[in-house]
Parts: sequence; structure tokens; C-alpha cells
Amino acid sequence: AEISAVQFAGFLIPHWIEVQRMVYRSGHTELKKADALVAEGKWLEAAEIWRKHVESPNKKIAAKSKFNMALACEILGQLDAAVDWAVQSYLVFGQENSVHEQNSLQYINILNQRKMDIKRIEQQFNPEFLPIQ
Repeated sequence: AEISAVQFAGFLIPHWIEVQRMVYRSGHTELKKADALVAEGKWLEAAEIWRKHVESPNKKIAAKSKFNMALACEILGQLDAAVDWAVQSYLVFGQENSVHEQNSLQYINILNQRKMDIKRIEQQFNPEFLPIQ
């Protein structure tokens, strides 16, 4: 009965679930510093490093930095910016790099789904939509 109750409550009530995200790592000296900051949960500081490399002439570094900027934005609650960075990351290679293409498109879809879920939750908890008592 307890298991059924917990499952039913999880169906009715919005709740957070833990998810994993892929972060690009690089052998670039400065980007290694960002990796260490991420390990400490210092996403804003890591984003400052990635931001310096988003226009790198090295396409791999630029694509990785833009993708990681999307992650940082998501972690910081800026989903619109996260989608923008993920799209920019995809556009660095487009279909030239199938692995990066797949990673970027999958992440863009995850972000868009998350935006829709949050919008649905906000609508459900909006006092205008609550039944009159």
C-alpha cells in the first residue's frame, strides 16, 4: 500500500528528479581549469572561462565551449539562454560531426521539453486556474 501511495503521489504532484548531463572536457590548458571548477559546482566561474573560448578559431574548442555554456545556463535556471547556446554549439559543425550533432540535438530537445514542463507546472499552480471554493 505504501509503494502504491508513493507512486500515486508522484503522479499527482510535481517533483524534481535527478538527471545527468554530459559536459565536454578538453585538453586545452585553460579549459581544464573550467573542468575543475565544474567538479566543485562552480558553474558561474567555469562559464566565465568557456565564454572566452566561444569564438575560438578552433572549431572543437568553440563547439565544446558553447555546449558547456548551455549547461551552465541550465544549471543557473536560464533555459532560454541554454537553448540558444546549444543551438549555437550545433551550428559550429552542423552535420559535419555526427557525434556532436547527435549530442547537441538531443540536448536541445531535453531543454525544450524541460521548458514545456516548467510552463505546465506554472500554469497548474497559477491561482487563476485553481477551482473556486
